[in-house]
Amino acid sequence: MKLTHSTSAATGSHIPTIHVTAQSMAGQYHAVRSQENEDSIIKFENDSIMVVAVSDGCSESAGAKAASQASCEASVKFAKTRDIWSTDDNTLKSAFLSVIDDVYMDTKLPYNLLKATLLLLVVSKITGDYVGISIGDCSALVLDENLNKPEVLLKPYNQFMQATRTVFANNKDADALMAIVRGRVQDKAGFVLFTDGAKALLEDTYEEEVKKLVGLTAINAGEAAQTEADVLVNTFQQGGHDDVSIIAVGLENPNTVRIASTLYQPKQEEAPESEPAPDFPTITPAPMEMEAEKTEEMPAPDKPEKPAMPAAEPAQEFTAEELLKNGIIQRPSEFFVQISPFLQNSLMTYSATTGAFQFCDLSGQS
Repeated sequence: MKLTHSTSAATGSHIPTIHVTAQSMAGQYHAVRSQENEDSIIKFENDSIMVVAVSDGCSESAGAKAASQASCEASVKFAKTRDIWSTDDNTLKSAFLSVIDDVYMDTKLPYNLLKATLLLLVVSKITGDYVGISIGDCSALVLDENLNKPEVLLKPYNQFMQATRTVFANNKDADALMAIVRGRVQDKAGFVLFTDGAKALLEDTYEEEVKKLVGLTAINAGEAAQTEADVLVNTFQQGGHDDVSIIAVGLENPNTVRIASTLYQPKQEEAPESEPAPDFPTITPAPMEMEAEKTEEMPAPDKPEKPAMPAAEPAQEFTAEELLKNGIIQRPSEFFVQISPFLQNSLMTYSATTGAFQFCDLSGQS
């Protein structure tokens, strides 16, 4: 489950544009059993506010998934209907729990089964103020506009001070254990909200990954930002049993955009530069009139005549007496003449005594 990458333009020109990248994945414990992801994430915006929330349903409860979904829905409903900017924190806590109870009751499930933690962030697109509210073991980080080391904005808290125990939104003491923080976004690069499955983000180990995710989201890097979120969530999903959900909120502050564009913006491959053409001496053609004059002045050279081929002489026929007269008299009684190439194994013999020709087969078959 992931939130579609989206943007929101702030109403005031001094308010940075807001971008969101998110991903949620079933933990290893649930994945190997083909069970559903009991985390929920949500994003909402209108002309005046941008809202993101993440909730972690308690796996030990039968209503875990319904509780996390209802918690996210209650977060949006609360942000839309309450004046959270001018209301004091104590009044705000009571109002938030009242909205949560109303949405829980609409699920038609027993109230005691709806166990979930949640974390809500609301940003005013008019004033640039933000409010963060947390119940239970979800966490949030904030980064300044220069993408320095992330700081903890909200972290798990319970009255027992034990990491294995937490508080849920339906607990009777949820209002006493609810945390609220306020600030302004003008000097911020963004925020990261996450469930307990990604609690390692609170450590320095993943500082660079957090900065890159927020930086890519701030410059609206789209696919690159989503890939970074996917990889980070998958890392925790493979290494633990809990469901994992992460929401990154990026703000287009000038310093953040400059730094993130330099460090994280995917670089496009540059086309190889073509080699310059070699310099050749310029040849200026002579004017056509001058060429014509030269053509007239220069007499055309005489073409050598091809020598006439001599006419073929007629074949001469020789009698035996003429052959003897021409000097073929190496033997007094007879002479040998090899005849045509296709009779290579034959000789023609002439007898001066009888005046007759005779063929002799040299292959031994006379």
